[in-house]
Order: sequence, then C-alpha cells, then structure tokens
Amino acid sequence: MDEYLKGARKLINSKLDGNILTKTRSNGDILFYNKSTNEFAVVTKDGVIRTYFKPKEGIEYFKKQ
Repeated sequence: MDEYLKGARKLINSKLDGNILTKTRSNGDILFYNKSTNEFAVVTKDGVIRTYFKPKEGIEYFKKQ
C-alpha cells in the first residue's frame, strides 16, 4: 500500500477530537481536516477516497469548502 493511501485512510479513520474537523457536503461527500498535520481528505458517501493532500492555505482551505 502506498503512502498516499495509508495517509488518507489514517485521516479518515481518525478519532474525532480537537484536531480532526469534518463537514458533509450536500452531495454526501465527507471532508476531513487535521489541524495538527494540515492534512485534508474528501471521501464519498460510499467510502471512496476522492482526494488527500496538504493544502497551502491550511485550515482556511477547509473553511472555504
């Protein structure tokens, strides 16, 4: 398993705490953001990973979604 997939799975399976933020889009996509590591991921309502990366804008990127 490559590092991209490992990182994405770790984020989306993280315990929700003060560092992990989530929100759900109207289409059912679930967004995840880790404040301490600046990781961002989007998962479909069916559990398929759409994207995973570290946004240049940090938490502001997550807030704009």
